[in-house]
Amino acid sequence: MKPDDRRSLLATAAVTVAFLALAWRWLSFQDLPDGSRDEFFLVEVVTDWAWRLRDGSGGSVLPAVLQSYYPPLARLPGVIALLLGGGLDALVASQWGWVPIGVFGTWWAARRLAGPWAGLAAAILWLSGPVVIYSLHHFEPNLGQMAAGAAVLAAWLESDDFRRFRPTLAFAAFLALGMLVERLGLVPFVLVPIALSAWRGRRDRATRHGLAIVAGVCLVAVGWWYRGFLTYLVTEMVPQMFAGETTAQGDVEGEVLALPWRWTQYLVLLPDTQLGLLGGLIGLGGLGWGLSPAGRRAGAGDVVVWAGAGLLLFTLLTKRQVFYTLPVLPAVCALGAAALVQGARKVPGGAVFAGLILLLGAVPAVVMSGPRIPDWEPGMRTWAVLGVSPLPEWLVGPRYAIAAPPRDQGLGIAVVAGWLREQGIRDDEPILVFAADTRVTDSYLVSLFRIERRTAEVISFTLQPDAVLERSAEARALIYVTRDERQLPDAEQVRAAHEAFFGWQEQYAPLLEEVGVVASRATEGFKRPLAEGETLWVWRLAPVAQKSSTSPP
Repeated sequence: MKPDDRRSLLATAAVTVAFLALAWRWLSFQDLPDGSRDEFFLVEVVTDWAWRLRDGSGGSVLPAVLQSYYPPLARLPGVIALLLGGGLDALVASQWGWVPIGVFGTWWAARRLAGPWAGLAAAILWLSGPVVIYSLHHFEPNLGQMAAGAAVLAAWLESDDFRRFRPTLAFAAFLALGMLVERLGLVPFVLVPIALSAWRGRRDRATRHGLAIVAGVCLVAVGWWYRGFLTYLVTEMVPQMFAGETTAQGDVEGEVLALPWRWTQYLVLLPDTQLGLLGGLIGLGGLGWGLSPAGRRAGAGDVVVWAGAGLLLFTLLTKRQVFYTLPVLPAVCALGAAALVQGARKVPGGAVFAGLILLLGAVPAVVMSGPRIPDWEPGMRTWAVLGVSPLPEWLVGPRYAIAAPPRDQGLGIAVVAGWLREQGIRDDEPILVFAADTRVTDSYLVSLFRIERRTAEVISFTLQPDAVLERSAEARALIYVTRDERQLPDAEQVRAAHEAFFGWQEQYAPLLEEVGVVASRATEGFKRPLAEGETLWVWRLAPVAQKSSTSPP
């Protein structure tokens, strides 16, 4: 390795550590899982799997893995973090193991285009992206998806159309990892690159062998999970791709952007919410540079194919989400960094100017890691400092709140769990939870109380109706969060919660009667005021009277 490569890698490692330190600072303030990609459901399942494995009922985890909505690697890092004794912070940080992979893959791709310092610049652009910063704060598959994308891109560029064994094996391995992190993973992004390599090496036996290696590794590594997923893909995902987002009740929601904005949506998202104002503009400039004669001379064609094919595919689909095109971000950052570095070489003091731009682009990482994110009206200031753009939704479509403050609701999970213990309720005894029309969902309560009590014995009226019907008589306490004056839940609230999240099913009609039975057992307890006028009630539940086994005289 050349001296410049070593220096660039050391600087990149230092930058990566700095970004992770900022993310750890944010974790010290956060209180709830509140991500946009079903983070609360991911955390909920992680706590279930972890305690099943710890308590020796791990045999029941495999069916859950095979039938789960997300592939196993979306949750496995969190399971390991909990089994090692960590809490919610450790669970979120467990996803950071993907960061070095994403950084190195991005560095390598940019280095091929414009040298090692372009690699450093690309890593900074990627780490500075608001959507990457946001992903460092939440337990979601975003980081794994992007990191696997960066590694697969770098391996493809090195594989010489799959003629070289080691890069080809790396391509296959990281493609399989990406598929085990997210449904379909990187498949939409590698179809065109694989087809291009197959065409260029159509008369080359080494390319055919390489393609066979890729197919074989992926089949062995992911086939066991994707057998069950294929049914879901055909029956549910494919129709949604051409219809739009559907609700729990099966209704299509959201409007498709009007032309011509539909064709530019994912390009506009780069500066809007994905890479931020400076990073997004540099990335767009990099895409243009890659298509120019200078970019072609630098060998940027394959990187443009990688990024462009993914952007085009999701542009053609009706269903749209801001995170669908995240795996192209490393390629866009590599192109942007290469264009920036090559441009800087042509002007006196260009390196200093490029460094200043990168430094300014990293400002959102610093601000977004604080406990108090400024509450400004959307404008150029929020775009540059917070990563929140002022662009109208008719141009970009619905977006997620990237610069969001930690959601400290004041739940006091440790205080509540301590009160339960004082009442003689052991951590391994079941408790019931229910949240009625509040920012705190049943999923939050289940996840956080499972982590605090280090047990799976937390049962939700909304998420686990069958378990409530089977085991409510065993429950020793009820945790109830409400926005109104009611001190105990009722049938109306339970039904409304089901309708909002999953759609009401008549088979759970007995649940409406059961909530009244549980409320009648509530004895002593206390209330805890939360943020935004909500209240958490904690009730001890009286034992269910045992029926006599003898007949009266």
